[in-house]
Amino acid sequence: MHEWIAAANGQALVLLGAGASAPSLPVSRELTDLVIESMNERLHNHSGYLGRAWAAAREQLRGTSNIEEFYSSLADVEHQDHDTTRFWVREWVQLPAAHPSDNDGVSGRQAFGFLAHMVQSSVMTILALRTAAADKSYLYPLVTADLRGIVTLNYDLMIEKAAAEAGRPYTTGAEEWNGGIHWFADEPKDNVLPVLKLHGSLNWRETRVVVGAPLPIVGFEEVGGNGLGAGKRIARIDEPAIFGLSGKMSPHDPYPALRSEFDRMLEDVELLVVVGFSFWDAHITAPIRRWLALDTRRKIIVVDPYFDTVTTPIRVLVDALCQRCTMHAKPTLAAGLGIDRMQVLTVTAAEGLDTLFAS
Repeated sequence: MHEWIAAANGQALVLLGAGASAPSLPVSRELTDLVIESMNERLHNHSGYLGRAWAAAREQLRGTSNIEEFYSSLADVEHQDHDTTRFWVREWVQLPAAHPSDNDGVSGRQAFGFLAHMVQSSVMTILALRTAAADKSYLYPLVTADLRGIVTLNYDLMIEKAAAEAGRPYTTGAEEWNGGIHWFADEPKDNVLPVLKLHGSLNWRETRVVVGAPLPIVGFEEVGGNGLGAGKRIARIDEPAIFGLSGKMSPHDPYPALRSEFDRMLEDVELLVVVGFSFWDAHITAPIRRWLALDTRRKIIVVDPYFDTVTTPIRVLVDALCQRCTMHAKPTLAAGLGIDRMQVLTVTAAEGLDTLFAS
């Protein structure tokens, strides 16, 4: 076990980005290719407008490797008339023309919104099915560790499944959320691992009534299995999750409560471990920077095989806090000042979790 983890005495928080699932689940280019393959199968020989719209979109977005960018490029077509960049665009790319023989009831910009929904559905289905078959053993040292909690930006069920396999009780708080600004209604019981899914989860369903009429608030239930089924209370198959490049500061429930809980969990600890997160999401990075700035006892460990001290958006933190790092082949400011509050492990998630948490 890493010395900083041991010294934290159970008061460490772990933040997981997409790279934390990468040993077992597809990310980036691989996930985008799988989604395109799935969409091709679903719309194969589709004779209506939707089929032509997909063919046009697939060609226009050729080379896009980021699945959230791919999704947003489809979803935003519906909003072109309100996009402020319209003042700088002479002409939008022409959409396929509608034909009288089209029988799918959707055409024009609306069809691209429908395609975006299908892309999101494909992503969730792929992640759910891959999670069921994935090797989760590399997560056992993490889910069995003594921690303040795990915060994950991922929709998949890797953490939940790993905890169940390892025999560690956990709670995501979804079924207990009371509609307020605090996500976890009560402090977790002894040995129960809090898992905060900051961007939602593929197995959450909006089917639980928290407050009824006249001002209803709808809560969640977590469906079992691989997370693809409908809710038990109401047969809904929606996935409450923030997806795409925009909307990550959504004011809509439950996201203010989830973000508030992240801040609260940070305040409880003096050590944050970040695994597989690029730091490009400002709504995550800003609270981390603030947390580090407000108390000189606080430390951070970053696990990322591709971490580059020069191109990372947190290079200011690296220079100020990482004694053992270099920037442009030169020692950091922290090295000169003797500050040792940040460590970077340029290894895979599996290797990093073993190094940090294995006994």
